[in-house]
Amino acid sequence: MQSTKLELLSGINGWQKIQVGMSKRLFAVVGDPISHSLSPKIHAAAYDFLNLDYHYEAIQVPARTLESFMSYEGSKFSGFSITMPLKFEAAELATDSKLLGTGVCNTLVRNDTGFSGYNTDVYGIHMAVTSSQRAPIKNIAVLGSGATARSAVVAALGMSEVSNISVFARNTEKAFSLKHLVSDTPVSFEAKSLSEFSGGFDLTLNTLPGGAANSLHVSPGQTGLLLSAGYSTEDSEFTKNFFRDHQIPGTEMLIWQAVQQVKLFVGQDIDANSIDEVTLADVMRQAL
Repeated sequence: MQSTKLELLSGINGWQKIQVGMSKRLFAVVGDPISHSLSPKIHAAAYDFLNLDYHYEAIQVPARTLESFMSYEGSKFSGFSITMPLKFEAAELATDSKLLGTGVCNTLVRNDTGFSGYNTDVYGIHMAVTSSQRAPIKNIAVLGSGATARSAVVAALGMSEVSNISVFARNTEKAFSLKHLVSDTPVSFEAKSLSEFSGGFDLTLNTLPGGAANSLHVSPGQTGLLLSAGYSTEDSEFTKNFFRDHQIPGTEMLIWQAVQQVKLFVGQDIDANSIDEVTLADVMRQAL
């Protein structure tokens, strides 16, 4: 007899999980720091909903130790969510990859020769923004020049009417190094000092760590959309300059990138294309 949705969701409430007769797979989110991660909550909810006997945990893995971790403690895992500061290391470790030109990997899935690397951050940013979009987005600001900023630039290129992308960073040379991501496109690119940012964009993608944007001098009443990749910075001195209903919760990026990540993980056992992404995103949202 087919399980009801209530039964499929029962694991979220601590009731007994329905088994499907397949061996448990292990997955984890790795990075440093990692204790703040919400990924275990949303992934656990997803696998309960999909009726899969998967275990997902958070593991602290410092910079420059990912390869050794994979060789030993990580050898029993079927896949990993990769967070800072390991996204460039993960890209180098992947035996094959689909990183959308970013050079940044946030997902590793075990294959016969090692791991396949993917970037689901681009999808996460794109879906978080387009799901909240009310007006054309032509002029986009990206704050930061690290791994997530690369994904933000590529995601920005996917906005249907974008004409300009400006990257603001403390190191303008690093900001300019992202220009190659828009090559062969009609979109203009600017690299500027972080201190020059004062707002006025249709969309601002804040990829700066923690409250690093709080020192910026931004006029109140910003009418453009704001997405902060770090979901712990939603209420800050920086974000209060944007209208509340124009702020996209950073958890939306987290959820949507995880939706695609889950599909990559479960594809080893079920038809991932049969998963309703909107429903899965709602399940994850309810787990937070």
